Amino acid sequence: MIFPRPCRDVPRSYGIIQFGQMTVAFAVPDVLVARAQAGDEAALEALYRAFETPVYNLVRRMLRRPEDAEDVLQETFLEVVRNIKQYRGEGHLWGWIRRIASTKALMRIRRDQVRVTESLDDEPASRGCTSGQTSIWSARSSTCRRPPGP
Repeated sequence: MIFPRPCRDVPRSYGIIQFGQMTVAFAVPDVLVARAQAGDEAALEALYRAFETPVYNLVRRMLRRPEDAEDVLQETFLEVVRNIKQYRGEGHLWGWIRRIASTKALMRIRRDQVRVTESLDDEPASRGCTSGQTSIWSARSSTCRRPPGP
């Protein structure tokens, strides 16, 4: 369904995605959400199928790697399954799922940045210092110095 802006008359459980001047709503009936909250696997699968593509597209744009996007997609829906009972229905379901997905993607980015930093910290040993010299590594430069001693 396509609704013009604003979409104030759309039921809360609809997922809303905005494309330029148009807004597309995912029709997710309140009954489906209630069934998912009760633990109905078919309802949870229906939610997954309804939001799989928009979640993947969101995290793919954030992460830029399809493999990472697929991992975050799975992590997102594991979180949705674990916490669907906490969804209060005060906002759009798509907004709730989008928040989970974007948080997971940001955590992936941060984790990858920490790994890169850690690998850079391990790298100085192979910087080519001659014997009797140690490597002093900082974020700005790598230098070889003789250790203080007698």
